[in-house]
Amino acid sequence: MKPKKEITFLIEGLSEEDKEKLLSVLVLAEVRLDASWMYLEQADSADVCFSGGSVDQKPNIQAHAWVLYGKAESTEVFPRQGSELFCLRVDSNNVPFISDLICVLNQVFTWVERVSEQDSVEPEPEPEPEPEPEPEPEPEPEPEPEPEPEPEPRSEVNASEPQMVIPDASLIPTLMPVDDDSLPAAENPAATRIVDESRGSNSKLPWLDAITHYLHSLDADAEYCKIVLQSGDILMIDFNQERYYSSVEVESFISKGRDNKVSCFSVQDKHEFKTGVSKQGYIERPLSNLKWFLALYSNVGSLDIDAESDAYVLGAWPGNELPGLHRDHLKLAAFMRAKRASLSEIAAETGIAIGQITSFVEACHHEGLLLDEPELETLQELAPEKPKGLWGRLLHKIRG
Repeated sequence: MKPKKEITFLIEGLSEEDKEKLLSVLVLAEVRLDASWMYLEQADSADVCFSGGSVDQKPNIQAHAWVLYGKAESTEVFPRQGSELFCLRVDSNNVPFISDLICVLNQVFTWVERVSEQDSVEPEPEPEPEPEPEPEPEPEPEPEPEPEPEPEPRSEVNASEPQMVIPDASLIPTLMPVDDDSLPAAENPAATRIVDESRGSNSKLPWLDAITHYLHSLDADAEYCKIVLQSGDILMIDFNQERYYSSVEVESFISKGRDNKVSCFSVQDKHEFKTGVSKQGYIERPLSNLKWFLALYSNVGSLDIDAESDAYVLGAWPGNELPGLHRDHLKLAAFMRAKRASLSEIAAETGIAIGQITSFVEACHHEGLLLDEPELETLQELAPEKPKGLWGRLLHKIRG
């Protein structure tokens, strides 16, 4: 199979939310594209630039092709010599239509290929004038040939024995055995880029298991609790208001690694809790955010999920403010918003491990993002005959 050519691209003038939407849809569309697309986060030049504004506002960026994000057509005069302008439509949620994205990017690829071929063809140099021939010098007298040395007598060779080409056996290099585990496996370049971007944010933090077990085991009557970590960080939880307070953002636990531990759990009354919260500059967040984070990064789950028979679909996108959210989660969200599927089906389509998908499903359960059967039936009854928007187009493609 011929490897796909790699096309580099920049994103300028888009919000972080729109940028993530574009990247997540591109991940799904890339299997149907003629090239492998690589995102350059910090660069001034690339093959393609996705622009959220006018092209002439970005004079320092060099690109063979420009894609205007969110426009069906452009009326502006394109100011760049040697570049071409394309337009990419989006739906009401500012998500690109996947069919339009595939069509536009294949057109962009064709244009970039043509420009690259023109750049690679060098003009033929003009022939230089031939110099006038110099007068031939008079021939020198030929020297007398030296007598050839007599060949040394050869020793007798036994033709039945193999002969060594290298004159000294000590000069033969020694081949060291190679451990098979040390050989790198061949990988899909597009998949490698996605893994590199999310590597480190996917790993579990075993010390979070104790916190998750503790929250699952608390009596329903518990109203307030305090958790002190070995690092000195503190979590204060108000079950009545469904809020938690922390001395640091819980997402920072990922960078701190696996060395942290829980020093103390304690159930508190209202007075102790209010006094403790008022004395510190705590960060306040919804309790569902903490449960989301623990579902993703601890090894403890509360749902009994069958990977083959249980199917799930998302009713909404995960918010960008959720702690620990990364590219694989956006890829799963894009797939699970398109159709209901089992964990095995999701793993086969996305290439993401079932264990990670299980954690993501539980995290979405705590955030209320999963649709149950009655909600799904209601949405299907209210849906128009012809699906609209990105997700409707995805459903249409999947159902054939």
